[in-house]
Amino acid sequence: MSKTEWIEDFKRINGRDPKPREFRKALNKGEFTLEESLETDPIQATPPVDNLSRKELRQLKKERKFSSPKNGISSLVLAFFSLLFTLSPILFILNPDILLNFQSKANIENLASLLIVMFFFGVLLLFVAIVFTLTSLFKAPRSLAIIAFFFSMINLFYVYTIINFAQSASGYFSNAVDILEDIFK
Repeated sequence: MSKTEWIEDFKRINGRDPKPREFRKALNKGEFTLEESLETDPIQATPPVDNLSRKELRQLKKERKFSSPKNGISSLVLAFFSLLFTLSPILFILNPDILLNFQSKANIENLASLLIVMFFFGVLLLFVAIVFTLTSLFKAPRSLAIIAFFFSMINLFYVYTIINFAQSASGYFSNAVDILEDIFK
């Protein structure tokens, strides 16, 4: 449906001219197009703008540019995976079955190396999630981006405490494993 047909239908149904807000809402819903003749010239890139002011046109372009119903989902998913990877060392260490299966020092060091790699991969994902979150805070809707931002900040605080703990407890990992082996035997 063209713009003029929609305006005529609106006048016939409501008995008045459409307000600019109603016009923008119908245009965003796709009830009509600004192009008068799509069939005759599909390459035509400039739509006719008879009844719209420059301010309304800028607002229409801005609404089209910044409206994305999936905004923030990627940053929320990245923040979740970063938390999962950074939490994995704690989950491995607290599971006594895993620790009891590693009897030799080489196996314990291999497990420690794997956990360190997983942790720092989680830290990398955390920084990527923060970058995606900050970029998606400027687009509508912002709700998922705000949730991802707070989730990332909680994860960042957790990572900071783990790194501080690891610095103060460096070299005591195998002693902690020996103590846990003695407890769970």
